[in-house]
Amino acid sequence: MAALSTQDVIVIEERPNPSSDFFVLPYLTLHSANVQRYTFAQLAEPEALVGKTLIFVRYIPAPWRQLIDTVADKIGQIVLFIDDDVLDPAASVGMPWRYRLKLWRLSYRAVPWLKHHAAQLWVANSYLAQKYHHWQPHTLQAMPLALAPQVPVTLFYHGSSSHQAEARWLFPIVADALKAVPALNFEIIADKKIARLYRGLQKTHVLQPMSWPSYQALLQRQRYDIGLAPLLPLPFNQARSVTKFFDITQAGAVGIYAESPIYQAVQQDKSGIRLPMQPQLWRDTIVSLANDNQRRLQLLDTAKQQVRQWPDAVAQDD
Repeated sequence: MAALSTQDVIVIEERPNPSSDFFVLPYLTLHSANVQRYTFAQLAEPEALVGKTLIFVRYIPAPWRQLIDTVADKIGQIVLFIDDDVLDPAASVGMPWRYRLKLWRLSYRAVPWLKHHAAQLWVANSYLAQKYHHWQPHTLQAMPLALAPQVPVTLFYHGSSSHQAEARWLFPIVADALKAVPALNFEIIADKKIARLYRGLQKTHVLQPMSWPSYQALLQRQRYDIGLAPLLPLPFNQARSVTKFFDITQAGAVGIYAESPIYQAVQQDKSGIRLPMQPQLWRDTIVSLANDNQRRLQLLDTAKQQVRQWPDAVAQDD
């Protein structure tokens, strides 16, 4: 069983990941540790490390090694946790060269540094424990992820490549909404340029463009709650049609639509919500809808009725 020299722990990880969630964090919770988490993009102040147990998950980036060297005699403990054989270059033969280069930068060449600082090794299975027995490793048991009790709410934007401007416009709005609502997650269909923008966003799923039959199958298969249909005042957008209302409703979601003649058929606050293209207003509406399941159900029910009665419902409104 692994031992903690102090209950004050800093976990250093490339980003939130399954290695931390299935092994390291459950163990620390079990032992009532006080945990701070840092990603590679964050670097603590030297005084923040004093008296702490530092746990590296899989990788040991150079800036953190340099930081620790400045206060090494004041740190309680250094630990490396691995759940793959990332310390032996021979083990990764046949893997993509980019991955092998990453292992060299962040794992292989840190081994002498780890040994110099008498770091402990924590491993995920008996194979690694046996292979690195000379390190006297401790084996952690995998534990199920403690899922959040709230029901997830899925926000989505399924724009084509002709909607790159709208996708970029939505980015800060979606990023802020995801921070504000823990249960909210986001899905976007995006080409390579937009995919690069959104892939770093937490709780975001990026899909590649697909054929129309594949898209129809997706809407039937997935669960959605809030669909987005922004439209910027661009000449090309003047010729759009109302079909996003059909897609969003077919997906079982409530739509937030641009205040545009194109979406005039959407009954305001009945079968959807039309908004001027003001970022703060879109952000606040997303957050409000995400936190109000009853309102979403009411809007969706009216939207479904309107689609079933189309085009008579539109004619009556006119």
